[in-house]
Amino acid sequence: MLCQYNTGAFLFKLKAGTNNALGVNIMKAEKLYQELKDLAEKLGIEVSVQSFRTTGVKARSGFCRVRNQDRCILDKNARLPDKIDALIECISRFPHEAVYVVPAVREVLRRSTQTHASAAPMIPDEPSDE
Repeated sequence: MLCQYNTGAFLFKLKAGTNNALGVNIMKAEKLYQELKDLAEKLGIEVSVQSFRTTGVKARSGFCRVRNQDRCILDKNARLPDKIDALIECISRFPHEAVYVVPAVREVLRRSTQTHASAAPMIPDEPSDE
């Protein structure tokens, strides 16, 4: 089975159950999704899956803070790769190096972080008065 992970600007395809060039065992998308949810919970991020269709408001999955609680809210009707992308985006906001992460998941996070960092525009710390 060929797995395709789309982490925002980063897309890679790997054969499930085999080792890639880095020697990391690749898992199925459903397993990756579950591992990312578990990691988010370990980091204190509450993950909830809700239907956005019933709200009547256009919304997308992602990170938010509600009453000082970090949350990752996922659209129940979103495709699995979109849910994975949202979880990666949420987890990437927090230091997770000290937490045990399955090597395949750590590799996905590393690749995603590198891709987003290189694609992110430079934003000055303070606005210019000019």
